[in-house]
Amino acid sequence: KHPQITFSLKDANWSRVVAMVRSGEVDFGVGDKATIEPDLEFTEVLEDRMQVIYRKDHPVAAMKKVTMARLAEHSMVMMDPETSARGTIDAAFAAAGCYPSRACEVMYMATAVAMVRAGLGFAILPVTAIEWRAHPGLAVKLVDAPAFVRSVGIIKKPGRSLPPPSEAFAHALVEAWRKR
Repeated sequence: KHPQITFSLKDANWSRVVAMVRSGEVDFGVGDKATIEPDLEFTEVLEDRMQVIYRKDHPVAAMKKVTMARLAEHSMVMMDPETSARGTIDAAFAAAGCYPSRACEVMYMATAVAMVRAGLGFAILPVTAIEWRAHPGLAVKLVDAPAFVRSVGIIKKPGRSLPPPSEAFAHALVEAWRKR
């Protein structure tokens, strides 16, 4: 809609996104409400469920109902603590009183998918993460736990108006998410 406008899209972990929003390096960030800092404003865009990604030959494949206790019996490819997904995952397992053993810990979802493909364990990633779809040997299941639903939205400094190009981009992003 606005071919004359250019922008910079920065892919970063949650702590870096927060730092960039605070410093004004970026106009806004996208993240998870559970990890929002009190000095930032959050506007919910969607609810994002978490899913288990596993190799089709992994024991998760045979589970009719995926529960926290059943997952805790296996090794997990974990996201780094600085990612927003990890906060949701840690809180859900803590509430259930169990935790799987750590196979490895990675920063990026694509790396988690590669580790799952290599047979190191399962991973829990948001439904919006589609990296696994490129690999026919992988499958996904939703976890039967309400704690694995998170609120995702736009974060910015409180009271700050976005510049018109950023406002247009944020609006287009919200519309795309809602249609999805």
